[in-house]
Amino acid sequence: LHVRSRRQRQMCIRDSCNTKEKIALAVKELMRQKSIRKITVQDIMEETGMKRQSFYYHFQDLYAVIEWICCRELMEEIDVDGDITFEEWLRKLMETMEADRAFYKKLANEIEWKQMADRTKAIVAEQVDRFLSASGEMKGIRSEERAFMVDFFSTSIIYYLLDFITSNKNMTTEERSKQIAVAVRTLGKFKFSNGMSAATVSYTHLKLPT
Repeated sequence: LHVRSRRQRQMCIRDSCNTKEKIALAVKELMRQKSIRKITVQDIMEETGMKRQSFYYHFQDLYAVIEWICCRELMEEIDVDGDITFEEWLRKLMETMEADRAFYKKLANEIEWKQMADRTKAIVAEQVDRFLSASGEMKGIRSEERAFMVDFFSTSIIYYLLDFITSNKNMTTEERSKQIAVAVRTLGKFKFSNGMSAATVSYTHLKLPT
């Protein structure tokens, strides 16, 4: 059995990421030229200059590539482990989408929103769960109630972002920030059956401006 050195493993991981990035860039370029439904694996690999087999080593299909792009750009590159509020996180998501509006708008226009939500919900839910945990107010909440809250917020965020990117309204960063702040403050008015209000989550961790 050949045992790879640490350096060899790191190089392998780096090469794998490079290949994924090349495929992702090819998909983005092809999306500028044609409809998503008309893009084939053959098209993608011809664009990258790599063999067709390389695609299936990394991705199952075109939509898996799109999911990887969204995960990388919208989640992995936005650090939620640092000192960032929920409002700031959402604003960064929108700013990232705005920076590549043509790509994300095409996704929202050509792929069913439910399909987009199904593929990205787990990614968004992970981040939402971190914020809820960091709030310190989830102690004593039953697992099924917590799961519902994570699912509710995740689904709401996804559909809001899809609506945001397809909207023709031109909003400044300040306007978007205020809109999010108002939405979160409104959530603080709701009461849960156990007596806890959404405000306990909203105001302890979200650090909204007054």
